[in-house]
Amino acid sequence: MVKKLSIILSLAIYVLPSVAFAISLTPNTGNVTTGNTSVIEITADPPVGVIDGISMHLTVVGGTVTGFTKYTDSNLLAMENCSGGGTYTDSSVCVDFSLTTGYFIQDQVLGTFTVLWGDPGTGSVTKASDNLYLDSANIQEYVDQGLEAEFTILSATTPTPTITRSPTPTPTGRLPESGIMDGGNSILIGLLVVIGGAFLFYYGDSKYQSKNGWS
Repeated sequence: MVKKLSIILSLAIYVLPSVAFAISLTPNTGNVTTGNTSVIEITADPPVGVIDGISMHLTVVGGTVTGFTKYTDSNLLAMENCSGGGTYTDSSVCVDFSLTTGYFIQDQVLGTFTVLWGDPGTGSVTKASDNLYLDSANIQEYVDQGLEAEFTILSATTPTPTITRSPTPTPTGRLPESGIMDGGNSILIGLLVVIGGAFLFYYGDSKYQSKNGWS
């Protein structure tokens, strides 16, 4: 009886590996900004030595998925798995991963996806109910679902423009010296012309009167 119970428990632990997950995301928390794009890395996080397939189905809230890129590895295959075709929609990422040989290992990079964040609030990435990892040798599949990443979406702050004005000149109470000199010279020349003209007129008139015997 004890031997049978031991076998049953061993099978239960193998069939339901509750401490292992199909995938993990980096980053999976923190602050993001409205209108900015985050690149999120996908890594495998399976039980060791048994998983050779991952059917990834992620749901994104608070932002728009704008792309998916498979990691460059000739042993890694990535196939479209969204309902309408493709590897992503505005609100989901859906890709089937498999290997040409061997098993997935922990922290094995699978690819990245990008999210353009929307209005301020909370953004999240959830593993859907059909997010699975597969053990094809034993014809087993395991559901890996639930919240995987959560972000705080902050509003984008618009910087207040700085207006720079030229400093206003401080009055000194003095007129420019060049203006004073120019004006003084003009007045002086004018006075000399008037005096000279008066002198010539007077001198010439006196000589004329003397010549004609006028007193």
